[in-house]
This record gives sequence, C-alpha cells and structure tokens, in this order.
Amino acid sequence: MHSTQGFKLKLIPYRGGAQAVQALLSGEVEVVFDLMSGSLKSLIEAGNLNGVALMQAEPVKGLENMPAAGTAGVTPAGFFRARMGVCVKSGTPEPIIDKLFSAIVAEMAKPELRQRFEQIGSQVVTSAGPAEFQRFYLAEMQRFGDLVKAIGYQPQ
Repeated sequence: MHSTQGFKLKLIPYRGGAQAVQALLSGEVEVVFDLMSGSLKSLIEAGNLNGVALMQAEPVKGLENMPAAGTAGVTPAGFFRARMGVCVKSGTPEPIIDKLFSAIVAEMAKPELRQRFEQIGSQVVTSAGPAEFQRFYLAEMQRFGDLVKAIGYQPQ
C-alpha cells in the first residue's frame, strides 16, 4: 500500500498480532494490519475496534459489515490474505503427497468445518493441487520480499 496506494505508513514490528492489537487498543499506534482471528473479530463486534477493510478483493461470509479493499479501489498489489498450508519434506513420494492433499481437501469440504471457520471470520479456499500451492507460495515469498526491500525494512 505504501507505493501502490500512496499511504505513508511507518512499520513498527511487534512479536505478534496480540501485541500489535494491544498497542492499537492503548493508543500506542493508530492502525494495525493483522490476520483475522476469533479474538480480533470479537473486538470488532464489541465495538472496541473499527474494522476498516479486509485486504482482499471480495467480502468474507461472517464479516459482511467489513468492506473488502478491492471494492474500494485498492489494487491487488495491496491485498494481504493469510494462507495456511501444509508442507512435507522435499523428496516425499508423489503418491503420499497426493493422498495427503486429497484427505485435506475432503476435510475442508465438510460444511461443519467451513461454518466454524466462517464464525471466526476466516474463509476456506483450497488449491487445485500441491503444485499450484507451491507456485503460489513461491510467488508470495517474492512479493513480500520485494515489499520488504521497497519499504527499506531492516531486521532489528
């Protein structure tokens, strides 16, 4: 968002989302980008925090009152979606990877599991296969690496 949307933000690193949200609640910082969680959703629903936007193209079921950034003109370069992936050691035989992938997709398709994720403001999206997820993961690593360089962040 710094370069693509014209915002001037200062990166203040925290050890995790909980500490960053506490800093927001106390007034130490004015804005936080965090992954949606049950506790964050509860703070928003209770009126302790204002959810400004979901940093993605489309709205999420369970968070209908929070607009998606894509509907407000934020470009895809400004989207940040949390992904949870399953990894195995390099060299794992393809049949084992395929069996694990099939089992995961079958579980994630269960309505009760999807509903639980929606209750905490998350969305279940599965990849078409392990190779697609690998390509996505590597592209995101490049994208975030470029972002870190662009903002000049130095580890502390």
